[in-house]
Amino acid sequence: MDNTIEKLKKITNELRDQRQKLNDETKKFLEKNKKDFAEINLIKSKIRIIQEKNNECVNKIKELKKDRNALNSRILELNKEIGKIKGEKTNDIYKNNNSDSILDLKNKISKLEWFIQTKPISLKKEEELQDKLTQMKKTLEIKKQFSKNIRKSKRLKIKKTRIKNEADEKHKQLVQFSLKSDEYFSILTNLKKKKKLEEKKIDILINELNILKKNANDMHQKYINAVKILKEKMKKIKIQTQKETIEKNQEQSKKVYDLFLKGKKLSLSDLALIKDKIDESPKRDSNA
Repeated sequence: MDNTIEKLKKITNELRDQRQKLNDETKKFLEKNKKDFAEINLIKSKIRIIQEKNNECVNKIKELKKDRNALNSRILELNKEIGKIKGEKTNDIYKNNNSDSILDLKNKISKLEWFIQTKPISLKKEEELQDKLTQMKKTLEIKKQFSKNIRKSKRLKIKKTRIKNEADEKHKQLVQFSLKSDEYFSILTNLKKKKKLEEKKIDILINELNILKKNANDMHQKYINAVKILKEKMKKIKIQTQKETIEKNQEQSKKVYDLFLKGKKLSLSDLALIKDKIDESPKRDSNA
């Protein structure tokens, strides 16, 4: 049995040493290739950072396009309003009376009204003058409206210029962000190419690492199983040894007790061995 235990211990120690050797090989492999693993992680980190920056650019471009297009739409609306006002210059009444200013026309109307009211004229002449007065008043209203539209047109043009400048600035920013996005895209393209090359190299290393880890894990499991077998064997041996010791003690105790019954002289160790039986003897006698 001792020989069996020694063999099991030897096997267990060998498996433990082999497991440690494989673990050391795995550590050495990682240490040797840590630059390659670090390089791929660095590339991935750079890609993530540049991608985030490019996403910010793209979002900014979308925002600027939206703002610029809204401003351009507003410019088109202003152009329509300005064009509508400009078209009113073709009014025939305005063309026919374009030489008189509003002030001049007001003076003429006042004079004509005074003339009609104060001068002795015929009914026919008065009717003619009243028609002329009505026409002059219409022309005055048109001139007033046109003057108002001219002022409005100037305000709209000023507003249009301001909005156009703002739209131009948005477009300028858009171009800048677009160029920046192109730059980021170029960097990303190169990084992804580099990442692909590194991944091919890393795939080979990972396969080698997985083999090392598997061998180490398999050896670890073998070691665990061997330790389990050793413990179970030692437990069985211990139980067997205890059983044999008890049987041997019982056999020896019987022999010593027989000598005791025959009145033979016994040693202290022999008496200690049969002490329980000696103590039980008076009880058996009394019961009898």
